[in-house]
Amino acid sequence: MEAGALATRLCVAIALCLVSLNCVRTDNGLGFVSIDCGGNASYSDANDILWSPDGAITGIDGVVSSVSPPAYVNTSNQTPLSSIRFFPGNQSKYCYVFNQGIVQGRAYLVRASFWAGSKLPYPTKAENSVSFKLLIYADEWDTVSITFPQTSREIDKEIYVFALRENIEVCLSGHSAITDSDVPFISSLVLRPLSNSLQPISFSVNYQNSRPLMTVSRINYGARDPSDYLRYSGTQQVGYSDIYDRIWEADTDGTLVFTNQSIVSNVTTDEVPIPVMQTARSDAESINLQFQVTPQSWYFYCAYYAELDPHVIASGQRIFDSVVSNKTTQISETYDIFGASGQYSTFLAYQKSGIYVDTPALNFDMKKTTMSLNGPLINAFEVFMTFDKDLSLGTIDVEVLVVKNISNSFGNLSTWRGDPCLPYPYNWVVCSSEERPSITEIHLENQDLSGDIPSYFNSLGKLTVLSLASNKLTGTIPDLSSLLKLTFLDLHHNNLSGTIPSFLGKLPAIKELDLRNNNFSGAIPQELLAKVSTSELDLRFIESEVPDPSIDVYAFGVVLFEIVTGKKPITQNVTGDGHVLLAEWAKWYIDRSQLAAIIDPRMSTDLNESSVWMVVDLAFTCVDKNKNDRPNMSTIKQQLRIALSFEDKETPSNIVPSDDVEMHDQELLAIVR
Repeated sequence: MEAGALATRLCVAIALCLVSLNCVRTDNGLGFVSIDCGGNASYSDANDILWSPDGAITGIDGVVSSVSPPAYVNTSNQTPLSSIRFFPGNQSKYCYVFNQGIVQGRAYLVRASFWAGSKLPYPTKAENSVSFKLLIYADEWDTVSITFPQTSREIDKEIYVFALRENIEVCLSGHSAITDSDVPFISSLVLRPLSNSLQPISFSVNYQNSRPLMTVSRINYGARDPSDYLRYSGTQQVGYSDIYDRIWEADTDGTLVFTNQSIVSNVTTDEVPIPVMQTARSDAESINLQFQVTPQSWYFYCAYYAELDPHVIASGQRIFDSVVSNKTTQISETYDIFGASGQYSTFLAYQKSGIYVDTPALNFDMKKTTMSLNGPLINAFEVFMTFDKDLSLGTIDVEVLVVKNISNSFGNLSTWRGDPCLPYPYNWVVCSSEERPSITEIHLENQDLSGDIPSYFNSLGKLTVLSLASNKLTGTIPDLSSLLKLTFLDLHHNNLSGTIPSFLGKLPAIKELDLRNNNFSGAIPQELLAKVSTSELDLRFIESEVPDPSIDVYAFGVVLFEIVTGKKPITQNVTGDGHVLLAEWAKWYIDRSQLAAIIDPRMSTDLNESSVWMVVDLAFTCVDKNKNDRPNMSTIKQQLRIALSFEDKETPSNIVPSDDVEMHDQELLAIVR
């Protein structure tokens, strides 16, 4: 790796570390990260899972509120379901960033949980309900919609995602005009590394271009207690809890079959906990499972079977047809569990290429065959929905880092994380519409920003508008010379000082520059004044609506040079290898008494040389670098009348006094403007 590339990656890593879950510990050697949103201290819960409070995370915003946990929770143990963090601000999104130990390309389970109990501690658009979006990286992941009161269990949103880079970003849409969401809240957020050998992961890699998989359902059939959800537990012996902390929902419907016999897993890749496989649902004739799904999407399922009946001792005693169907698709298989795996052994069935579902329901029908002695049996089932597109790569990487650096430079922007443009932009950012957008406008006026303007803005090459007005910024204007597309720079009402940099006049696209109410010193650069003279630039420099007369005088001098030479205010230099101000170009010839060299060849050849010399001298006086040495408009009128008199063969004694001249100040200014 080249040194420059290595340095860039190190800078990215440092920047991410400063705004990420950098104080959160992983758990149990399995790489678990568990965040109690609203918690105030680290603790281990009843399952020996280590939870860390999100209050320790740099830049986390929001308000913490205590809630009563669900009835199934043993209150003698701490739980992440006893508090929430909600975000009442107007940001477009609020993000948690995992970066500790994340391996690019590896699959991870991410689960966000939501429990507020009887009601929320803040108003929502619709009474007794809340709705907002959940985001993964730069894409919408799912909608969180909850009706209150919540009476049974928390709402879990779970996704299998491949790390796009060495971090994973999870965000909640904010209550803003951009999103139209309610104020969001969250109870907990967890991250679990997954094995790439899991069947759902293999499906995504081989058939879906590694798109994320959203968990639709994960059910443990035949559970003896409806509250007996199974997941990871550090107190259980190996094989008896889920090493990936998948949560298996308890289903107690139908005829229950269970055994205390240990189940041998013939499916070493998916590692379903033994207690899940020790229970099953059975029926003498048929079993129908139906899942409500989003139509026009790809799905993947895993059906887990184990023969638990001690009376089934040979192949052919339990055979059933399994039909997976929706309106236009039907997949049929015939299963003999004992014949496939023997007794008390796991058998996994799945459609390796997935199934496309075009209706709101996905049906699994299992029916006893004519010759079978026993009806169908099912131990566990998982259903996943595939993302309908590849994960967006988001805003251009360099600009993401630049915006992070800008946010870190101003303390009151530290809560802005996640992708600056997608799926919705930061409130203060406008982005282009490309697949990988760039930042085109930044609006940070009235944000109570203080300190120096960071130089990072100079790296946003497609920026057209930069507004930092009405803040408490100090120091000088940093180098912004790379912003070749910048049309509007607004810095008014700050405490900036120093000289106005000349590069501002060299920005090719600049049209508006507002520097009012600062503490600048020194002269206005001639490059800026040259643009003002041709109406290329609207320069607002002082608060009063009355313009600075010296600026208009300078601009009029540039106009005089244009009239005499027929050239633009910035022209090619004498040697032809660069560009200079028109006055500088003319000075080179005048210093050598070569007046004819600067006169527009289209002008009359019988011009009075004295008249032209007077106009040129007047133009040089108007563009004097010291504004106090420039003439006023009355003097300019007088000098022009004298110059005209030479052309008209008049004498200075015939000049009308300046109070009576017909060319008024406003007429002269009209020429400039």
